[in-house]
Amino acid sequence: MQYHDSMKDEVFEVYIKGGAEGPGSDLVINQKADNAGDARIQAQKKLRDANKRETTASLILMGDIRKAAGNNLTIAGFGEFDGKWFTEKVTHSVSPSGGFKTALEMRTAGSSGDAAGGG
Repeated sequence: MQYHDSMKDEVFEVYIKGGAEGPGSDLVINQKADNAGDARIQAQKKLRDANKRETTASLILMGDIRKAAGNNLTIAGFGEFDGKWFTEKVTHSVSPSGGFKTALEMRTAGSSGDAAGGG
């Protein structure tokens, strides 16, 4: 992220190191900042927001009315997918052929703004 220092009449760049490596892993932000601190804060927030969508999953389970959007869910027994997931969307449905089903749309949890509760 770049910012312009009007006192020095210079353009500076701020870089935030994220977890991703390789091609396509850079996040470029085109936004104004007042100073290096402001640029760093804005860049960290944008990186956090972008990383929230890095890993997503969808599940269809036997119906469970306890599942609701905004809660965390711990997954176990699925190898690399084991861990805490934030539930973004839950859809409950009933059909004569399929019975009661609950569909979950999730992303990896752990960033700020995720619910503290488990499920």
